[in-house]
Amino acid sequence: MGRFIRITIDDSACIAECRICVETCPVEIFTEKDKPVVRESEEDECTLCELCLQRCPADAIRIEKLY
Repeated sequence: MGRFIRITIDDSACIAECRICVETCPVEIFTEKDKPVVRESEEDECTLCELCLQRCPADAIRIEKLY
């Protein structure tokens, strides 16, 4: 988990084959296993551009500021 930002993906809502978050993120916070997952070591690199939030068709991503 990042020190300043926590990014979560609701697995029950995520459409695994969608991959929009993986393809959209300019700083590559997301990676893939069976479904997209957050690279916890990279969370604090998030620029808060919110492209993943805007483009996720399932509304499965949450970004929480920890500061």
